[in-house]
Amino acid sequence: MAVKKVFENDEVLVISTNEDDMVPWTDDDMMLKNKLQILLKDNIMEIAFTKVNGEERTMKCTLKPTLIPEEHKPKGKRPSSSHHLLSVWNVDENAWKSFRVHNVHDYIVLRSEA
Repeated sequence: MAVKKVFENDEVLVISTNEDDMVPWTDDDMMLKNKLQILLKDNIMEIAFTKVNGEERTMKCTLKPTLIPEEHKPKGKRPSSSHHLLSVWNVDENAWKSFRVHNVHDYIVLRSEA
């Protein structure tokens, strides 16, 4: 069983049992996550990031409810497993995927779905 680790960084307290989550959470990370969530709610985006294993990945994704099949829509609000992660609907694979916000290095709005 993993032991919870606690540390403070820039007034942010992180509690985790996962070594990968033990990275500082900065104001820039928080602002980027908020910006991506806002853009994804109305658009399809292409987001480039580095996976945990070091592999580079580009993903077309969204959070727009009308683009997510009914059977895959979240049933109520559930807490995120980590504030470092952003879960999105991968439009090419038709599946939920997530990535670490601090590993994003590029993003672009592909299509506005107004």
